[in-house]
Amino acid sequence: MEHFFGQQWKDQGIYHLIKLFDRPLVMDRSLLAAALCFWSSATNNMNLRFGMMTPTVLDMAALFGLSPLGVEVNAALFAPEAEGSFKAAWPTVAKLAGSKAKNMLNYSSFYGNLGVEDSADDDSIAPLGEVKHATSLLYWLCKFVFCTQANKVTLEFAHRADYLAQGGRLALGPLVTDGMKPKHGGPLWAF
Repeated sequence: MEHFFGQQWKDQGIYHLIKLFDRPLVMDRSLLAAALCFWSSATNNMNLRFGMMTPTVLDMAALFGLSPLGVEVNAALFAPEAEGSFKAAWPTVAKLAGSKAKNMLNYSSFYGNLGVEDSADDDSIAPLGEVKHATSLLYWLCKFVFCTQANKVTLEFAHRADYLAQGGRLALGPLVTDGMKPKHGGPLWAF
């Protein structure tokens, strides 16, 4: 997908975060466990002997490329349900799937049924439409950025994926920083 949408992702400020998840993140469990001993979910920061410390929006921008600039991500964010949007396509897909539609939201089923397939001939990706782009962005947002607690694609993020697929720029830095609550399964990958 990078071949087709790489420049758009760079313009939107999400390219480096997408590339971060190209390879598996190696987690030092004992180091993470030790760090979480100092984490306070009440104040959303680490309580250390010299004072409180928390990742800032600028830290997120510097380390992960999460832009503090762009449209604020909130419940009022509206992406028009254009012909190429995931939200416009999902009712048709759900109707065709019938009772299996809820199972299609599991990560493996979702990507297996709706994801992008590589071409066996020349190892390149066929030209993609807006729906495929939005589908892939929705999978990426749910699994890697917001780390949904349900371990499946959550349709509440579909409007964000559609907005990104349509070329919009979201301010993901503040959203991820606010969502760093270990008890809610937030983005601990930042640690």
